[in-house]
Amino acid sequence: MPGARRLGMTSRLLLLTLLVPLAGACDAAAPANAGDGPSTAEDDRGPLGKADLAGTCVLPDGADACGGQSDGACWCDELCEYFGDCCSDYEQICEGGPVTCESNDECGADEYCDAEPGCNTAGECAQIPFDAVCTLAITPYCDCEGNTQVNNNGCIFEPYDYLGECEDDGPTSCTSNEQCGEGEYCEAEPGCDAPGECVEVPIDLICTQAITPYCDCEGNTRVNNDGCVLTPYDYLGECEGDEVCEDPQPLSLTEVSNPAISAAALEVAEDCAQSYEFCSNASVAGFSVPACLDPEVDLGDIVLQRTQSSIEDIGPYGEVIGRDELLADGMTATALPILDAFAGSTQVQAFRYFNPIPCPNCTEEQTLVLVWYPESSLVFELDRTGGYDS
Repeated sequence: MPGARRLGMTSRLLLLTLLVPLAGACDAAAPANAGDGPSTAEDDRGPLGKADLAGTCVLPDGADACGGQSDGACWCDELCEYFGDCCSDYEQICEGGPVTCESNDECGADEYCDAEPGCNTAGECAQIPFDAVCTLAITPYCDCEGNTQVNNNGCIFEPYDYLGECEDDGPTSCTSNEQCGEGEYCEAEPGCDAPGECVEVPIDLICTQAITPYCDCEGNTRVNNDGCVLTPYDYLGECEGDEVCEDPQPLSLTEVSNPAISAAALEVAEDCAQSYEFCSNASVAGFSVPACLDPEVDLGDIVLQRTQSSIEDIGPYGEVIGRDELLADGMTATALPILDAFAGSTQVQAFRYFNPIPCPNCTEEQTLVLVWYPESSLVFELDRTGGYDS
């Protein structure tokens, strides 16, 4: 109790006063506990009223120095508040004072961080009140990770930013398609490095038949359907001083990987599962072709390299198709906008190939679609195999 503690201090100070006349006779005597561990209040503590000292009541071996002097110049005994020389964590370590915190992770197993709203606001670890009165009203609140959480009103036992659903931070700013998510492209005003926003590629995008040249952010002239330039660009029209490809390369396909390709594959797999009783394969692969490609290379050369057969040899099982057919086919309708965003273009050439597969007591077929983006030097192969039990 505070009163008892203050009485004890008065008695001990009176005892020290009575012993002063004997100091001359004992000036060579060492304190009784010198060298025996933490000092006690009977040692000379210097003048009264010193400010609290920095330091800790936790000794290097992990034990506490409560009841004596720490390894530093501060004290952890019952008189340190009177003398003003307590270690900075005396109340916390030796009197069980509150532990400051910013998250529940800094508190004990049955405690939570009781803080005012606002992340990074200092709070104190407190016992979770198991008899807390919670109303039936459900209260949404925005946690310190930016996620909307819900809880019974009056029973939010964690720090949070503010009550109510998290406010939408708005679209992600961008200067290129690479900074956007799957199925998104960077919508920006003309001019490279002009700030834009990541937006979803609209599946029902309306493109005119007019072909529009534009100068991309690499200084290359590209072409696309008017109204469907799905990538930041410098300006409409051919690039000024555009370099002519001086060393055309033969066709080669180098596999590439990108999260957009994986997202497109998920769309193909979902359509396969909905279209057949069983689906044994659903995949999308991406390939790059030389940027300076031999102008004689056409879609037939790509088909030959991927199927080992020419368009003529494939015959009635294959057909050259356009963008409209791709958007009308369930296999490619939802995957195509994702690939458009990755390629930064909607100008495509495509070939669809049906391959019946012998199957005992069942019907099985493979559908292969090759989509070539000439201006982006990219080719995608969408492949699925599914069927029905007889």
